[in-house]
Amino acid sequence: MEGKKIVVLGGGTAGWMSALFCRKIFPLASISVIENTSLGTVGVGEGTALAFIRFLREIGLNEFDVMRAAGGVVKTGTSFENWNGDNKKYFHGFRGADNEFSLPYDGFLGTEEYYLKALNKKGLDFNEYVYTAKLSYQNKLDLYHIPAAMHFDNAKLSSYFRGLGEQRNIVCVDGNFSHVDVDEEGFIKTLWIDDGRDFECDFVFDCSGFSRLLIGNFYKVPWVSHKNFLPMKKAIAFTLDSETEVKPYTQAIAMKYGWMWKIPVHDRIGCGYVFDSDYLTDEEALEEIKQTLNQTMSNVRSIPFNPGKYEQFWIKNCMAVGLSSNFLEPLEATSLSVISLQLRNLKFCLNHVFTYNENTTARYNKNLSICVDSIAQFIYLHYLTKRSDTEFWRTFEQRYPPPQKIGELLELIYENNLRAGDVYGEIFAIRDYLDICNGLDMFKQPVNIDGYENLTPSVEEHKKMMDAQILDTNIITTHREFLERVYS
Repeated sequence: MEGKKIVVLGGGTAGWMSALFCRKIFPLASISVIENTSLGTVGVGEGTALAFIRFLREIGLNEFDVMRAAGGVVKTGTSFENWNGDNKKYFHGFRGADNEFSLPYDGFLGTEEYYLKALNKKGLDFNEYVYTAKLSYQNKLDLYHIPAAMHFDNAKLSSYFRGLGEQRNIVCVDGNFSHVDVDEEGFIKTLWIDDGRDFECDFVFDCSGFSRLLIGNFYKVPWVSHKNFLPMKKAIAFTLDSETEVKPYTQAIAMKYGWMWKIPVHDRIGCGYVFDSDYLTDEEALEEIKQTLNQTMSNVRSIPFNPGKYEQFWIKNCMAVGLSSNFLEPLEATSLSVISLQLRNLKFCLNHVFTYNENTTARYNKNLSICVDSIAQFIYLHYLTKRSDTEFWRTFEQRYPPPQKIGELLELIYENNLRAGDVYGEIFAIRDYLDICNGLDMFKQPVNIDGYENLTPSVEEHKKMMDAQILDTNIITTHREFLERVYS
């Protein structure tokens, strides 16, 4: 692809991920990133999932080097706190290969599903019997057996990626977008910034965030809103001082009209109250935060959003990546996972990046659209709680009834008959659903798994091995000890 020109409109995490990925798959192309540095970045702390770690490795980076450069810490999952209004918490964590169990049947794989169902049938606490949850709540890590993601500082990561891009011969331009010139078929040929400079382009990435300068403002692709069943419409983001013990997980704390994230990074905590602005104003949200935390907040910002996606992510020779293409809400930290998936899927379309093919772009758009919808489905489940302290929680299902597909899934969940084949998605699998549904006590009937409780090892044997392993200092380290090594 020598001589081809790629332009990325917008820096930030999405822009630099796109540029670095293109350098990997198009080593001879000319790549330019146009970013308006005066705009800054969205967010004060970012959580990731395992897809982001795989992406870093794919572009030749060590995740711990990135963690150090981006002021990051380890993330093992998310702690959901007080979502049923009972001051209890449950954990949705990352886990390793689920082949540590066997069953007295031939051909069965994925047996962790049956382990979790056995815990549910016996009424046992996942926080005590699931390894990642128990470790995390003790601020401990097992990086030999449990994969981990990270929390990081957005601004520091963008700066690190920018420097890396310059090392990899990616041109960085500081400027404000003006307009594009297109040919008679609507393909972008030249992109202009407002100081008069122009950039010829064979392919363009729209990474302009919520501005959506190309996919929305120029191409006028229709927006598909999910606000009819996803309630959140605004976030108040802010920072807090660091705590003595840096937790290796995100806290998702239920509030009166939504929930609050707490994401530790190396030198502070990034926070935000995500809420349904139909019920309260920014001022009322800030007052609730103050009453809940009783701490000094800084860097306070209000971020409105409309949950949903564009009908197309890729149109002509332009692809929207990140916030430019879709945004649901911060719950479950899926934004960077979707970006990773968008770029990874591009690898399967390499022969049509510079030679447009309508069928290829249609398949690409369909696959990504299904992925975003599957995430929306999973997020919706989190709000089906037993809280009744405010009108928001009491009337949630009346105001935000589930679409048909989610309604069909809920029937299986309520009768405790959810199986691996019932859920589809690149991001979340059956064990993710079991974590959330068990944590919210959504199952209305006992699970029917007669025969499958004959796991080897048994639930009790597995817990003994797990508890012994947690005490093994050759395997286990505290989060604090790990960070001291990383930053030394």
